[in-house]
Amino acid sequence: MRPETGQGGPGSPFGVTEPRLLFARLIAACNAHDADAVAALLSADIVVDGQQIGRNRMVGRLIALWRAFPDCRWEVVESLANGRRVAARMRFTGTQESAWLGRVAPGLRLDVTEFGFFRCQGGMIVEHWGSGDAPRMLAQLRSTTMDT
Repeated sequence: MRPETGQGGPGSPFGVTEPRLLFARLIAACNAHDADAVAALLSADIVVDGQQIGRNRMVGRLIALWRAFPDCRWEVVESLANGRRVAARMRFTGTQESAWLGRVAPGLRLDVTEFGFFRCQGGMIVEHWGSGDAPRMLAQLRSTTMDT
């Protein structure tokens, strides 16, 4: 497999095809809650966790998360790039202000570890696999009562 050169190519919105730079731009756009910038980095038919959901649905998921956690952000703890792929361990933090996944818990503060695996092609992110620290997230969700 030929390594990416970082010189850009057709379909690259920023003139960059190097996966580590696409990933850095994705995280910056997510932390800025910039849906247009995120959309510009994703393939129209992006595959997420093995299912082709498309750019619009992926961006919609992020918008829902940003609305529920208006201060949310991802901190990249470590990342590795190899060819067209990037793997990252990230810390997600945010304070819930509105409903998310059917749960209303204003003031709930999430602080969890997430893992993401990204595949890039033609200057776009075409595939994402991710998982979070579900036990820690559930423990934080359970610590907030539903009586509020």
